[in-house]
Amino acid sequence: MLDRTRPTPTVRRPATSRPRRPDRWRRRARVLLPVVVGALLLPAAAASAATPEPVVLTAPAAQRFLDEALPRLVEQYDVPGATAAVVVPGGEVVTAAAGTADVATGRPLTPDTPVRVASISKSFTAVAVLQLVDQGRLGLDTPVEDVLPPDVPVAGHAGWRSVTVRDLLTHTAGFEERLVGTTSPPGEAAPDLHAYLRDARVGRLHAPGTVVAYSNYGFALLGLVVQTVTGTPFAAQVDATVLGALGMTRSGFAEPGDDVAVSHLRDGDGWAAAPATGMAEAPAGAATSTATDMGRYLRWLLADDHASVLDEASAAGMLARQHGIHPALPGGGWGTWERLVPGVADRLVGHEGDLAGAHSAYVVDRDRGAGLFVAVDGDPADVLHDLRRALVEEFAVLVAGGAGGADGSDGPGTPAATGAGDGGAGAVEGTYVTSRRSDSDASALKVALDNMVVSALPGGGLRTVNPALGTTTWAPVGPDTYRAPDGELLALVRDGDGQVRALGTSVQPTQEYLRVDALHDPGHHLVAGGAGLLVALVAAAGAASGLVRARRRGPGARAGGAVAADALVLGSGLALVVGLGLIGAATAAPAGIEAVITRGSATLVVPFTVATVLAAATAVAAASLLVRRVGSRWARARTVAAAVGAGVVCAVAVAYHLTLLG
Repeated sequence: MLDRTRPTPTVRRPATSRPRRPDRWRRRARVLLPVVVGALLLPAAAASAATPEPVVLTAPAAQRFLDEALPRLVEQYDVPGATAAVVVPGGEVVTAAAGTADVATGRPLTPDTPVRVASISKSFTAVAVLQLVDQGRLGLDTPVEDVLPPDVPVAGHAGWRSVTVRDLLTHTAGFEERLVGTTSPPGEAAPDLHAYLRDARVGRLHAPGTVVAYSNYGFALLGLVVQTVTGTPFAAQVDATVLGALGMTRSGFAEPGDDVAVSHLRDGDGWAAAPATGMAEAPAGAATSTATDMGRYLRWLLADDHASVLDEASAAGMLARQHGIHPALPGGGWGTWERLVPGVADRLVGHEGDLAGAHSAYVVDRDRGAGLFVAVDGDPADVLHDLRRALVEEFAVLVAGGAGGADGSDGPGTPAATGAGDGGAGAVEGTYVTSRRSDSDASALKVALDNMVVSALPGGGLRTVNPALGTTTWAPVGPDTYRAPDGELLALVRDGDGQVRALGTSVQPTQEYLRVDALHDPGHHLVAGGAGLLVALVAAAGAASGLVRARRRGPGARAGGAVAADALVLGSGLALVVGLGLIGAATAAPAGIEAVITRGSATLVVPFTVATVLAAATAVAAASLLVRRVGSRWARARTVAAAVGAGVVCAVAVAYHLTLLG
């Protein structure tokens, strides 16, 4: 997708009270990786205290619901605007909107304003793929390499079977999460889909069908499959056979027009437009739509007759559970995900979408014949507690009632709270890292930001600590299953020998957290890197002092080798400071991390590459000083210390692919 919104001056927003948040989210998570990797997908994260009886939703009642809820939530969550649609039993669609589409001009947001729906695009791509399956032109178990162009490689692995279309639809192909190059620089069009996939060279980390790891790259491959099999460009094919067939005339994968809602980033006390970037993996997240059009899509999903677009078996397969991390957790269909709303018993299915400054979601309750779409044109203050999730929860309670109670024990896929979790919680302790990780570029840094440290609590409970989500306690409710105070679930995944190999949560059912040993523990890397940095900086300070003294004393006051060694020590220390400072700046805002990682910027890798070269040279200089006994003992000691300290930091940088050397 090419975002043609132009950067706008910062616009002040009025001060408003923000929603109170539970203590566990006190360390608020800004929108970081969910917007870079092309879009992180999370189910609902907060329980509703209301437990009314379910109702048969009518169009007037749905209209009142939206007209009351949207303005209230736009003010409560302090966002520029939101637009929504509700489908009621029988198929009637009602829509509403509140707020602005562009805070710089005051242009109002309406149900017919196009919005970026981000990863909801995957639902449309899945429909296009299933159409080919229905026509007999493609098989779900066809190796994808058999239908892709010959010049588009699919990474293989000795002993692993080929990746199939089914693996791609269920996010179980095992590809790494490689972010570099997935967006274009501001103002430039996204690369051609075929050309991008030809050159991407994305590796595989997991055997197909074994690990859930949400993959934008996988859905980009599906888009190219559609393009190759039909002989029609992907965007044109989907626009004609999916969106056009459903009457979604203002939706599509083509470049959005000037009437699209601006994607707003928080900028101090105001808002700024997100940079205008193109999306290389367009089938995974480049679509735009309107609330009115999304109402038509949800009506089709809920209908009894899907023949205008898909055979009934394929349509049912979209909403059926096809895979999941654990039976107790939400799973996925083809282009959809189950969604847990604690306290609500009904099974909800849909999808979310996240880009910088644009967030959307839809859910359908098939049993009650109702559905909701909502889109917000600004980043939330808290990534896990935002307007769209609040609206989804209110909608779920409205149509389904609070049937499950506060603990959600009667919810879909949830075990009955009848006993303690699996014994020996201490055997679960350790560090678990996201399955959505890279092993080939700076995207590997995501592991440092998305991991779980698990410790056992008395009584069989668990405590998890996540760098972004903070600390959560979990009480046992069944074998290998635990529940947080807000009703969210955690489940353990065991290998064939009965050992815990991974865990999953209802908050993030799109990825597993895989257990790692001490050598691959990001926490250990952080400690080692921090200690190395401290040593290197102390040595650099000493080297700077030595160089100043040498300059004051004049030429010949110190041996040339000692002066050169101090210069290397100081240079490596400064390079490390610059590199770490840039990481801090990049992770402080979504736009920053997008620029330096997803667009393949050399901003991060150059300083650490320089530091690594200087650290190696410092090690050589230290060896020379020791052998020749040149300089004072302190000078030799700080050179050795700098070589060791900087070397440790650079080793960590190489492990996370933050240099040109690894």
